[in-house]
Amino acid sequence: MTKKNDDKFFLSISILLYCSISILCLTLEFLITAIFIRGMFYILKNISGLQVIYKVKFLIYDFAGFALITILNSIVQYYIATLLAINIKNKKYRYIIIAVSTFVASLFFIKLAAKTGFDSYILASLPLTISYLLGAIMGINEDIMKNPWKGTRYQIFSAAKPSADPPKK
Repeated sequence: MTKKNDDKFFLSISILLYCSISILCLTLEFLITAIFIRGMFYILKNISGLQVIYKVKFLIYDFAGFALITILNSIVQYYIATLLAINIKNKKYRYIIIAVSTFVASLFFIKLAAKTGFDSYILASLPLTISYLLGAIMGINEDIMKNPWKGTRYQIFSAAKPSADPPKK
């Protein structure tokens, strides 16, 4: 294999790995948000005793849920992208990985959001996509001295890259 083919293979594995981690985190964020919003709704209903809250139930779920998941996603993407920045030195590769992963995760979110009561779920994915990009771009451009993963042993993105030295016998 040539160096160019090794780089393409490494980029493909990194994209697959980053997308998988992002979608797993997005699913967990979605579940955490759903549990939190339903719990808060239950508490508010029992404290206030208002039955009128049922009329706007789905609207409250969706607005609060989408806002919370956008905030959580931005934070999670920042931390995943800073780990990516520690492991992958080539900025062009980092941007390619982030772009492809943003597209894949946005499609996945649209599929998840379609099962909610909010009718404009495609439009609701726009803030999530922006939060994804905002967190990830901030993460991959973070100064190495301010990177939260500085000195870490977690090298998950560089583990896919073939080593320059041949294995010793």
